[in-house]
Amino acid sequence: MKNNHRDHERAGDHPHDKYHKDTAGIIVADIGETVMGFIVDSVSEVIRLPESSVEPAPAVIANKIGTEYVRGVGKMEDRLLILLDLDKILGANELRNVNKIATEEAAATV
Repeated sequence: MKNNHRDHERAGDHPHDKYHKDTAGIIVADIGETVMGFIVDSVSEVIRLPESSVEPAPAVIANKIGTEYVRGVGKMEDRLLILLDLDKILGANELRNVNKIATEEAAATV
């Protein structure tokens, strides 16, 4: 069974080494048919945003980031939150690779 975490440790390049342990976090997302985690530098807050508060992104925001990557904007109190489309940020090749790895991991644990 291939374990990417252990492969990094053997190489002396642990993926967590470059992140500050007090602020780093993992964002878990359901992308396509796979649940995956993203290591992020920091997490300032975790919120639940009701779908009713999500609107299409204004052109000024969507054009600056790229309309294909913005799912919309969420309004929460006095804040405007840009919602990214992770399916689009990760290209088809990346999603295929992730699905391949997940399938191999699942087969190896049987």
